[in-house]
Amino acid sequence: MDDEAGALRRIAAGDADALAPLYDALAPALLALAVRLCGRREDAEEVVQDVFVRLVRTADRFDPRLGSVRAWAYTMVRNAVASRGRRSAARPVSVDLDPDGAVGAVDPRNAQDDRLMVGEALAALDPLDRALVSEAYLEGRSHADLAARHALPLGTVKSRIRRALRRLRDRMGGA
Repeated sequence: MDDEAGALRRIAAGDADALAPLYDALAPALLALAVRLCGRREDAEEVVQDVFVRLVRTADRFDPRLGSVRAWAYTMVRNAVASRGRRSAARPVSVDLDPDGAVGAVDPRNAQDDRLMVGEALAALDPLDRALVSEAYLEGRSHADLAARHALPLGTVKSRIRRALRRLRDRMGGA
C-alpha cells in the first residue's frame, strides 16, 4: 500500500507520529504470521515488537522497487522467527532432573539423541528435498518463494516437501 510506504518514508525522515498508522496497518497480520510460525503468542508478540524496532531503525533503507513495506515486514518476521529458533536450538538444555527419574523430567542426552536422529534422517533425503525442507522449516521460506528460488513449479515443491516429511517421519519411527 502507498500509505504504508508513505508512513515508512515519514519515519525515515524522523516523524515519530507516522509509526502509529503503520503499526495499526501491519501489526495484526504480522502477529498472525508470527503466531503461526512460533506457535506461542508470547514469542510472537516479542517477534513483532522486534520487527517494528527494526523497521524504524532501517526505514531509510526501504526501496519500494524491491517490494512493498508489508512484504518487507513479513520477511523480517520470518527471519526473526528463524533466528530465534536457531538461537534456542544452540542453547544447551538445562533441566533439573528428578532423582527418581519422574515422568516429565527431560534428559538432555535424549535431546541430543533426537538431534542426531533428525540429522541422520535429513542426510538420507535427496539433496533437493533436504534443501526444500530446510529452507521451508528452518529459514521460514514460503512454498512460492522456494518454487521461484529453485525454478520448480509450485505443485512440485509442495509434493516434494510432503513426500520428504513423510520419509522423515517413517525413518524416525513415526514420531
